[in-house]
Amino acid sequence: MPKPSYSFLLLFTFVIYSINLNAQQNPSGIKWKSIDTGNYVIIFPEEITPLGQRVANLMVHYEKYNYSSIKTEPRKIPIVLINQYAEPNGFVSFAPFYSHWFTTPASFDSIEWYKGLAIHEGRHMVQANKLKDGGGKGLWRFLFGETGTALFSAIYVPEWFLEGDAVVMETALTKGGRGRIPSFNLWQRAIELSDEKYSYYESYLGSYGSPTPYDDYYRLGYLICSYVRRHYGKEVWNKVLEDTGKYFLFYTFDSSLRHETGRSITELYSDALKEYHSLWKFQQQGLQITDAEISGTVNSSVWESYLYPSLTEDRNLTAVFFSRNKKLSFVKINSDNETKNITQIPMEIASTFINNERILTTGGNYALWRESIPDLRWGYRTFSDLRLLDINTGTTRYISHKKKYTASALSPDGKTAVGIEHQPDLRYYIALIDTASGSEIYREEIINRGYIYDPAISPDGKDIVFSSLSNEGNSLLLFNVETKKIAILIPSANEERIKSPVFYGKYIIYSSDYSGIDNIYAIEIKTKKRYQVTSRPLGAFFPTVRDDILCFNDYSVYGYKAATMSLDQKKWIPIQQVQRRIIDYIKPIVEQELSNDNSDTDNIPDEEYNVKNYYPVLNSINIFQWVPYFNSTSTDLYFSIYSRDVLHTTDIAVSYIHNFNEKQNHGEASLLYSGLFPVISLYGGYGGRAVYLSKESSKNNNEYLTWNEVKGSGDISLPFNFSRGIHTTSFDLGAETGYIKLYEKNRFDYTIYDGMNAEGELNYLYYYLSFSSIAQGALDSVAKGTGAAIDISYTHTPYYGNYRGSLFSTELEIYLPGINDTHGLKLSGSYERIKYGNYIFPEKFLFPRGYDSIRYDGFYKASADYAFPILNFSLNIWKLVYFKRINGDIFYDFGAGRTDNINTYYRSAGFELTAEQVFLSNKYLSLETGLRYSRCFDSDKDAPENNDKNRYEFVIKSAL
Repeated sequence: MPKPSYSFLLLFTFVIYSINLNAQQNPSGIKWKSIDTGNYVIIFPEEITPLGQRVANLMVHYEKYNYSSIKTEPRKIPIVLINQYAEPNGFVSFAPFYSHWFTTPASFDSIEWYKGLAIHEGRHMVQANKLKDGGGKGLWRFLFGETGTALFSAIYVPEWFLEGDAVVMETALTKGGRGRIPSFNLWQRAIELSDEKYSYYESYLGSYGSPTPYDDYYRLGYLICSYVRRHYGKEVWNKVLEDTGKYFLFYTFDSSLRHETGRSITELYSDALKEYHSLWKFQQQGLQITDAEISGTVNSSVWESYLYPSLTEDRNLTAVFFSRNKKLSFVKINSDNETKNITQIPMEIASTFINNERILTTGGNYALWRESIPDLRWGYRTFSDLRLLDINTGTTRYISHKKKYTASALSPDGKTAVGIEHQPDLRYYIALIDTASGSEIYREEIINRGYIYDPAISPDGKDIVFSSLSNEGNSLLLFNVETKKIAILIPSANEERIKSPVFYGKYIIYSSDYSGIDNIYAIEIKTKKRYQVTSRPLGAFFPTVRDDILCFNDYSVYGYKAATMSLDQKKWIPIQQVQRRIIDYIKPIVEQELSNDNSDTDNIPDEEYNVKNYYPVLNSINIFQWVPYFNSTSTDLYFSIYSRDVLHTTDIAVSYIHNFNEKQNHGEASLLYSGLFPVISLYGGYGGRAVYLSKESSKNNNEYLTWNEVKGSGDISLPFNFSRGIHTTSFDLGAETGYIKLYEKNRFDYTIYDGMNAEGELNYLYYYLSFSSIAQGALDSVAKGTGAAIDISYTHTPYYGNYRGSLFSTELEIYLPGINDTHGLKLSGSYERIKYGNYIFPEKFLFPRGYDSIRYDGFYKASADYAFPILNFSLNIWKLVYFKRINGDIFYDFGAGRTDNINTYYRSAGFELTAEQVFLSNKYLSLETGLRYSRCFDSDKDAPENNDKNRYEFVIKSAL
């Protein structure tokens, strides 16, 4: 059925709203509890009540710090603790206004997990509260509700500020934080210390030829935000945000920043990097570099890496090969430096190197990694299981089922795996698994040791070494399997981050940033004497040892390289002689924030809050958006109200429509409920309707088609997620029933809905099935990957009614590899069969390109598309548009319509040229636009005026 024409602003509003339309839900049956502190409502499963108390205390404690440099009033915000999700994360939603925290921890920010979330996500809450008044004393929020805040933020405020400012605060208010970690500035440090130049626009908006794996606004944001704070004071961001959108459309963030600092954003970016360059250059002065042999093909023009290098039993090197223009693969490198692909592996294996976290280990002739496994239905319940690769055969298999391992490692012989399991009740367990059978052979709970990660098994299987992160900092611990006792090898401290330990004779080899640059270190187990083993200019990571050969990742400006060196204890430097080259970027900001604090920032209160039952049904109404707007003819006023609960179970929309000329009123309402295994949606509408007849209207005479209607529909669907490894696989099965009644229609020479010319009733049933399984491709590919997708639907009118008809539709798409990993071939075929009766259901797929759509009793279509990138480049035209890449698509379409046993053919071929671009320096305004040329080989008998065989069309695609 036809839709009203919306303005760009409305479309953008709906985009923001619909991002989470099919958002993740927790499994049903959870007994929820809540704590109300005044400004914060902590919502959590009953089994983690102690954590709910702690989060309440953390949020209340850090509130005064987070609000000290950005002046605004707190708003009440729900914080939901998610304990069945296997990945570490947390976020603040601006619309609706809430925060979700995932209880699975991580070590990437070197802060105890919940303290880091309280500060980082708490700062995002401050930003949201400040931005709610943006755009002329809150005009955006007045017009659109909380979505107005989200829109204002998305249009005006760069993402690098939001995340960079939060990283500054997490670093300034703790003894950890990403700002203190050398690997966090590693990519930009490498660029600055080389001959490469990388502009602000390339850093923020991305570039396909960049010397970084991707554009990271956390890293960029910290570099800029910390520089601006150091040089322009504590209140600078408060003043910038005060002026941003002060007069609704002006000032922009960039012009407000220039007003406060006297420098443009590009000048501030340049100023910041000049300062960092001098600091990084000074850090390297006099540095004694240890030798290392670099293996693998070294490409000096694109960013690519050989991650987690190690030696096999036959002394060949293995690694994970990462390149943006190739599929992620586990590879073997022989003595002649030739690389052989063993198998494609999931992209998540590479994602952890970004945070200097180890996910893959080797032993014997095997490799082991943790792999995310989604729940069949519930998006907020995932698992993290262990997958074993046989390097000789390239085959893989799971050796655990529905576990939640946060860390793992293989024994040197590959016969045993160790996993650290973090359960939904927040308990930690160490488990040993027999890799041949997949059976658990040992299990022990580890109590009061903080977050434990990066384990390794001794050759005799009696000891397990692992890193730990707690309130007191980072430590290295040794667990004896037989005695169950834990020895402290390196006591907890905040001066260094300890990662990736492995056994080497009487030593533990590990990586650390003790000197201010990440390198490889060793500790003698009995004496606890410590040594520095490597000294590389930018950093050394992920050590492994076989015999006396150390393998590790050595960083260069174009990626992590596979490096090896002989271990000679005589050349190791005692820790007491290691020169510390730490650059304390954050010190001036710490003094700004905590000059009169007297160390109170670390004194977290332990108040006991009242715990109440939380009933999702009673909290299902949460109005966050109201949207007044006019349609394209400016005769219909729409006013829509949207509600979404903080657990993502209930979505409600109510709309009122008024036509000024015809004085018609119409109402619509919809409900989407996702709290049960099937997703249920209901829709209803009632009132007078009007359609403007532009061809019959004149300056003084507006003509309308008017009628009254009642509409209703109900839908039940079963969305399933079967994704595993490199394959994203989904299956959706559902059915919908609907009813439309038209009455008091003023004209019968126009169709309202497809085929409804007269008054009457339409009752229909709609069934649908969709299945898709796509294997991951290269990150920079223009194609989806490889795989297939099929959609089947059938709509008919089995009930009594005035209108009858049916439509069967099916479409199959097959995605095949191209010449290289950035190309792709798509083959598609579709078929529709229509039984008209006296009602026509709308088509489900596009007509052959170049032709106008015509209806037939039956229609076949086949298409072939070959898509490929043509040119990678970075071009910024002032701040209006930033170009990234030009893409091409060569296509051929074949269509055949059949009515009364007569076939009519529609054949066309052509090409598309499109450019990926970002408008107004805003990542949310990323589009791919261009021109399509179609050569039409068949004449249009039903519309001879359209028989020009050369057709040109404007093409627009979303690049988000």
